Amino acid sequence: MNCGNSSKSPKPDREGLTLVEVVAALLLAATVLGTVLVAYGRGVRQERIATDRLTAVQVADELLAEWYAPGGTVPLPDHRLRTPTTGQVEGHDTWHWRVSALPADSRPTRETPFSVRRYRLDIITVADPQRPERSLVAVEFVGSIMPVAAGPLAGVTQ
Repeated sequence: MNCGNSSKSPKPDREGLTLVEVVAALLLAATVLGTVLVAYGRGVRQERIATDRLTAVQVADELLAEWYAPGGTVPLPDHRLRTPTTGQVEGHDTWHWRVSALPADSRPTRETPFSVRRYRLDIITVADPQRPERSLVAVEFVGSIMPVAAGPLAGVTQ
């Protein structure tokens, strides 16, 4: 028996999600999760770099304090050879220190009748022999002040 509503078909009850909706939701969740994991990884790496640099500053400070303490010696490089002085940082297997001479940027004058030698202390790390060394911190310091040798005006520029 026909009830007179032959043009309308019965609507199916929809209780679940279609396959397209499920795949779209999974793609969205994977994208969000991937972004969060990348950001977390970068944050962990930046924290490690910051911690290494802070520790390197403390190491440089301790080295300079030890070198300039009474009875200590600053391991200055030979200016004629232009080769830096290097050494191992205690407690850090992949860290080294290097002292190199900086170019002279001043000559003795009437106001300053002496020559100042500047040096640079680098704390460097070589974690992997296949990768180049990385400077964690660099500190410039005055290593020696040498008065002009012969007389008050010898070598003085005007």
